[in-house]
Amino acid sequence: MAHRQTEGTGPVVPSRFEPYVPATESPAEFTLKAIVLGVLFGLLFGASTVYLGLRAGLTVSASIPIAVLAISVSVSSVIFSSSRVSCKSETAS
Repeated sequence: MAHRQTEGTGPVVPSRFEPYVPATESPAEFTLKAIVLGVLFGLLFGASTVYLGLRAGLTVSASIPIAVLAISVSVSSVIFSSSRVSCKSETAS
């Protein structure tokens, strides 16, 4: 995809990339929350796959829906927890 130039302007230069998590940080990945969510989603999708297999005679891979749900749950919990912290700090001042 070509960038359109107008008269008197130079080429479009993208800004410098800055990652969301700096390379100096090492966030925890194997946490109690990850284990609990994995067990719950595994039981839910395992049971639904068994039911579908016994009822309809075919099964589907549940790994992609589980990944999408796990990411959406963890992102929403981060958003809600940070909003609670900011509300508490605003009411304290």
